[in-house]
Amino acid sequence: SNAVEMTIHMDGHSLEMTSFRNKLSRTEYVGAGTISDEIRFDLNGKEITGTNGGWSFVRQEEHKLAQGVVQLDLTVRNEQVEVTKHYLAYPGVGLIREWMTVRNISAQVLQLADPAFLRARVLSAGADGWDLYYMTGGGPYNGSQLLKKEVIGQGYKHEFDSHANGETASYTAYTVYLPLIVLQHPASNEGMVVGWDYRGHWTARTGNYG
Repeated sequence: SNAVEMTIHMDGHSLEMTSFRNKLSRTEYVGAGTISDEIRFDLNGKEITGTNGGWSFVRQEEHKLAQGVVQLDLTVRNEQVEVTKHYLAYPGVGLIREWMTVRNISAQVLQLADPAFLRARVLSAGADGWDLYYMTGGGPYNGSQLLKKEVIGQGYKHEFDSHANGETASYTAYTVYLPLIVLQHPASNEGMVVGWDYRGHWTARTGNYG
């Protein structure tokens, strides 16, 4: 888009995000040599990612939609499944929307579990000076829908679980946490926002998980 640029690279049989850049400040959020898998799910009990799936390129299609929106559909496959990553880039704003379609192309019944729509390794060169904001969920308990801040330091980890132990026994996708995470660098007044639209049980890991 006019404000951000994301680079997806297929190297051999791997599909990775190699760059995510703020075009206005010229800040690169992905460190050199950092791998961000564009695909991740469990297939028949085995973890399949953008780097271990044995992917072959099938096609890429670009579509110009209303109001200047550009859609990219990137399709890869292995012996069992065909995966299409969909990206929408919105003009004038730093917004990229993405989702994934998985199709069984084998002659067998496959069990797919724990799909991840986003695996982005950013700020690997250092997260000093960055803060993380999140919001508690909309459940009927004291402290719901509050904006909270955490300072990101070395070794920072936080796993957000929509079914974490809260003060309510009735869980929905938005009971404990709202599906929104914000990274901000106050000194430069820039940052990133991640949101998702999913009504089932979800988890989101932020921080250094190796």
